[in-house]
Amino acid sequence: MKTRILFVTMVLLFSGLFTSKAQTLESKYGLDSTQTILNASLYIEMVKQKNYTEALSQWRYVYNNAPAYQKSTYINGVKIMTAQLRATKDFKYVDTLMMIYDKRIKYFGTDRKYSKGWILGRKGGDLFKYKKKSIPAVKEAYSILKQSIEIQGLKSEAKVIANTMEASKILVQNNEIEAEEVIDNYLLYMDMAKKQMDAQTDEKKKANINNARLNVEKIFFAAGVADCETLSNIFTPKFEANPEDMVLINKIMKMLNRQECEDGALYAKVAEQKYKLEPSADAAHNLAKMFIKKKQFSKSKVI
Repeated sequence: MKTRILFVTMVLLFSGLFTSKAQTLESKYGLDSTQTILNASLYIEMVKQKNYTEALSQWRYVYNNAPAYQKSTYINGVKIMTAQLRATKDFKYVDTLMMIYDKRIKYFGTDRKYSKGWILGRKGGDLFKYKKKSIPAVKEAYSILKQSIEIQGLKSEAKVIANTMEASKILVQNNEIEAEEVIDNYLLYMDMAKKQMDAQTDEKKKANINNARLNVEKIFFAAGVADCETLSNIFTPKFEANPEDMVLINKIMKMLNRQECEDGALYAKVAEQKYKLEPSADAAHNLAKMFIKKKQFSKSKVI
């Protein structure tokens, strides 16, 4: 008890050095520098001891009255709310988590390493994690996660990509998004993984990226949109409606090749059309693969 009284006294004396005559909510120390420093010091000590319930009121003071004080307000806020959620099973704390992430973006979203895109990945991940059984929540999480990946690009974390893929699987299985969107996600994330691996020299990190790639593949196949028949049903009408769209043609070829669907009618039409529009070595190779798959070896030699 004496130690705590001494600690509080020292904090109060120290905080007097930071008193400002014109403090506002947007100031670093908020409306009252003494109270901000005192409450922050108290709750941080409690968090260190993992006494999250007791830390809540002091943390809340700093969060509400000095939002620009420290980035750690939001880091510790996630810890506190996560602990409260686990202890009470009350999902109101998920809503508070979302507000914490939003306020962190507002006050610390320009941080070089942990910028808006990175924070959105954490926000979407937590919403998906704690409200996976709610389709509206999964849709919201999916939108947040996709925004994170759009911002982060090749800096996107494996778990953010995996969560996005998992969310898209749930949504397509509940008829909330089209199968083609899941396919687009898959192609994008596989391409990102390849570029990340190519740019990586650390073998351990390269192995981690490859494991993430395999995880994305596993989720994609579980979504039920990867078999040749489904791909044909999705892309045949699109191709017939836009037979000169090279972006669409290349997407179809990439997906059919990846799934080894070279012996289907769609592959034949698309491969021949690609060769007609762009008679490249790649287009010729696709035709040759089709003829070999159909055991038409004489035709494969001509290409």
